[in-house]
Amino acid sequence: NTTNNLLSTDFVKSELDKASKLKENEKYQEAIDVYDNILKYDNQNYESIVYKADCFIFISIFLVYLL
Repeated sequence: NTTNNLLSTDFVKSELDKASKLKENEKYQEAIDVYDNILKYDNQNYESIVYKADCFIFISIFLVYLL
């Protein structure tokens, strides 16, 4: 059980890092997909929820500029 928790923690950290890099490169939809993947394992993961919302905000801002 402890091993599973450690693997889960490592997975979440790795995925958060991946999503953060995607977000920095303005690949918001790809970052959202990674956050969704994290939330499949931990649906209470605060960082994923907040950063996913950030991505939606950036997408909306981008769409407003297109109009």
